[in-house]
Amino acid sequence: MVKKIVFFFVAAIVFGGAVASAQDPCPCVPLAPVWIPTPCETWNCAQAAMIMANGDPYVMAVPTRSTKFKWVVLRRIVSGSAAISPDNPFQVESFSGASDGAQNYVSIASDHMPVMVTATDGKTLVVHLKEAELPPDSVSVAMGAQTGQR
Repeated sequence: MVKKIVFFFVAAIVFGGAVASAQDPCPCVPLAPVWIPTPCETWNCAQAAMIMANGDPYVMAVPTRSTKFKWVVLRRIVSGSAAISPDNPFQVESFSGASDGAQNYVSIASDHMPVMVTATDGKTLVVHLKEAELPPDSVSVAMGAQTGQR
């Protein structure tokens, strides 16, 4: 009789663990929110993205100092739910605190046009160009040098 009770007890533990592990989706990939940038050349582009977001608190338009892309629209998505275009000119880095974000912000060269923003999820975001952009006055000097004018 004791052997039967022990057998049923062991069987219940083994089969109960198997049922619990069948419901567990792991090994899983951790799903984390990421911020993706969308460059906009005009205010109309940025505002259209905000309208299409329909009040989503995880979408925001941020002005930049770039001469080509005056605005960048930041959207928070779940990692793995969308692919970020490799030719996107902007990069977004997310930090849990303002001090970490500020340290990263000051380490980025000014020709990468960094912007630091606090998002609605409490994260500090540092947005910057992947490639350096020449300031507007140096672009005209460079163009004049190519054409032989000064």
